[in-house]
Amino acid sequence: MRQNLSQTNQKIPGWKNRPTSRPTSLMMSTVFVGIFILRSSTGRTLHKPLTPLQLQYLAILEVSPEVFAKPTTLQHSSRMIE
Repeated sequence: MRQNLSQTNQKIPGWKNRPTSRPTSLMMSTVFVGIFILRSSTGRTLHKPLTPLQLQYLAILEVSPEVFAKPTTLQHSSRMIE
């Protein structure tokens, strides 16, 4: 995240909404606290939409919001792990 912010010369809201180009791992973790995933027979969905700040953090990280609802399947050796 810091690399992307540095390369694009951007700042994001940090503690107390102060702009920062050096977010901490704790800061990033607290932004995503409270995200709940609902699982049903039709699949997984977010309990409620992500906030603009959460979407901004994901954009800087170059990660799609789908990462929460659609976990990837990893391949390990000859068996699949979900």
